[in-house]
Amino acid sequence: MSDYIFVQDEPIGGLSVVAEYLAFQAAGNSGLKVMIDGHGADEIFCGYHDFLHADISNRIAHGKLLSGWRGVQKLKSLHGVSTGYGFSRAAENLLPYTISQSARRLLDRSSSHPDWINKEIFRQHVEEGSRVHHRHKSNINLLSKLAVQRSSLPAQLRWTDRNAMANSVESRVPYLDHKLVEFALSLEAGSKIMDGNTKVILRSVAKKWIPPELSLRTDKVGYAVSDESIMLGENKEKVRKIALESVEIAQEFFNHNVVSDINKIFDGIKPYRTHIWRSISLGQWMKVFSVS
Repeated sequence: MSDYIFVQDEPIGGLSVVAEYLAFQAAGNSGLKVMIDGHGADEIFCGYHDFLHADISNRIAHGKLLSGWRGVQKLKSLHGVSTGYGFSRAAENLLPYTISQSARRLLDRSSSHPDWINKEIFRQHVEEGSRVHHRHKSNINLLSKLAVQRSSLPAQLRWTDRNAMANSVESRVPYLDHKLVEFALSLEAGSKIMDGNTKVILRSVAKKWIPPELSLRTDKVGYAVSDESIMLGENKEKVRKIALESVEIAQEFFNHNVVSDINKIFDGIKPYRTHIWRSISLGQWMKVFSVS
């Protein structure tokens, strides 16, 4: 773990980045020197579910309630998103930021201020970025530009570059050829989102060469990692020890109830939550780099 944290040089929010590191490690060990990466496709061609929620929000905002409802139904039939969740996400995008955050907490969904962190320390760092993102949540094209310039893509490219270089592999990203990015960002939203489908124009081109079970698939996988099975698997007591150590190291960043929550999760009293790994990542990063 310390080697991986040293490579990334920052706390990492999810284990999928670790899975990517292991993929590059396997590639490097097998002698591969160059790999082609798909980063950028979801951002410029609107492949994430956030874009579908934005599309529904936009319809509702323009008084197209029936069209918005049909969009929610498409989310359910094509992507397995429940009707209640799909509608609440779309409606939430239209609420003022402070109200939307309160609504997320009432619905027991994560917000920019999860209940396990010290809100006062994080507030000044995350508040403005969260507000900017929220302002674009009902506009597909602005959301796409934000993803390319400020949110998901810069972080992903940084993780990938460090993961690849640490294993002596060069990662190339053809979707980020500047001409393709400029073209994709100039397209109307309907060229990318249609009838609950994402990346419409990309799929229409890909189906000429790629089987439909791949070009038309609707599930989002990426580096899918089961955090829960890893954290609470056969080594869960070892993980518990590391988690509690990490919280102790980074205690100023957490609320007082986080230790109790962690123990209840490992004892099976409370359901698994992602702050187990995030606590470990933050604490071990502070340990590796002697951050105080």
